[in-house]
Amino acid sequence: MKFKLKQFEIDKDDPFGPSDILNRKAQGEALANLIQNVEPPFVIALNSPWGTGKTTFVHQMKQYLENQDHCHPCVYFNAWETDYHSDPIIAFTSEIIDVLSENGNSGAEQKKNIEKLKETAGKISQRLLPLLLKFLTRGAIDLDKEIEDFLADGAAAAASELVDAYKGEKDLLEEFKRTLGAAIDNLETNCKRLPLVIFVDELDRCRPTYAIELLERIKHIFDVDNVVFLCSIEKQQLMVSLSSVYGSGTNSNGYLKRFFDLEITLQRPNRSQFTGALVQKFGLANFFKNRKVDLELEEFFESAGLLFSIFDADLRAQEHCMSAVAVAALMTPENQYLFPRMLLVLITLKVFVPDLYHKYAFGDASGKATWEALKEKYPIISNLNEDDKIPIQAELIIAKMARSAIQSEDNQYYTELVGNPREEVERTRLGEYLALFSRGYPTRRPQLSYIVNKIELSDISDY
Repeated sequence: MKFKLKQFEIDKDDPFGPSDILNRKAQGEALANLIQNVEPPFVIALNSPWGTGKTTFVHQMKQYLENQDHCHPCVYFNAWETDYHSDPIIAFTSEIIDVLSENGNSGAEQKKNIEKLKETAGKISQRLLPLLLKFLTRGAIDLDKEIEDFLADGAAAAASELVDAYKGEKDLLEEFKRTLGAAIDNLETNCKRLPLVIFVDELDRCRPTYAIELLERIKHIFDVDNVVFLCSIEKQQLMVSLSSVYGSGTNSNGYLKRFFDLEITLQRPNRSQFTGALVQKFGLANFFKNRKVDLELEEFFESAGLLFSIFDADLRAQEHCMSAVAVAALMTPENQYLFPRMLLVLITLKVFVPDLYHKYAFGDASGKATWEALKEKYPIISNLNEDDKIPIQAELIIAKMARSAIQSEDNQYYTELVGNPREEVERTRLGEYLALFSRGYPTRRPQLSYIVNKIELSDISDY
């Protein structure tokens, strides 16, 4: 059984086939058609919150385009993996050159283009380039302040030096763009289908300054004919980055619109479908199948779907929780009960509401108080079907009773709802569940310390 997954594998022959567990084929095909028909240069922003499968989708799109007749040459650039560089231009150019070398013809002209790209990229000044790019993207930044700082630090003896340096830098950029355009055009002579598609991923995980600098370079250095960019972003996080770089008064949304010609939203993944895929990937399906305890798998799926919905768990959070379940499963003998519902309740509490988890698992917080705190923090609970939410509420109470004094809040609440077990009384739905669970139906009552110890040994942290 696994408890740490690698990135989901993509079928190279059919990237939107059976391996497409998030069911994004329709959106992928539509986006591919758009990329093939827009007039380059064109920059598309693929917006979706962190942890919703953007990277997987980007890799699917790249493979899908490469599989087309006279395949599209594609570049994948992980911005986060290169943000230790002081300037993104060298790393970005290097990735493009690799693809140009692999896909273009090997003639003398193309070799000349590639060598010239390397030389020009290396010459571009890291001191004047930011100034030039900010001038080109003026309106959201203070160019005068940049010039004042430049002059004040002694880098230019006079304003005329600044003007000459600016003109030289601008000419160098134009030379770079002409060379890049010629190298890309060469791909078509080698039976490749243009445009060149450049995927920029993980922008929202970068240092704010690096993310903004990369966008500026994409817009003003690499905007050449026959190039389409697809930038996967979390827009809200990028706007925060902009504010941290240029100040809280910056019109972040307006600034981003300067870079993107079109913004599209990645469709939300099917949560239950992804949960099923995780069960298979972690080996939990075989775990439940080979055990001697009934009803666990059904209870597990029902609880996972409900709890991930309550906490609005994204894909990474679901994987995080399933990893902890897999570790707990490895510690559970085949003839011992896993308590899947209670296990998932506590894992999700620890991941999403760690303070509440610690108060419940190790402190004096009762099951009743914990449930009320959850309802207050997540109003969606009040709208759930009683048959869905009452088992969770009942197990929180029963599990805490197992380690509580007779006069604890949960014991008193239990007595109030259940009454004397020897007497036949009309009970609420919660009272019925409490009575059943206390008698060990459908399995013995959950032992809090038994479950908590497994979670703590898994060393799962909050998300």
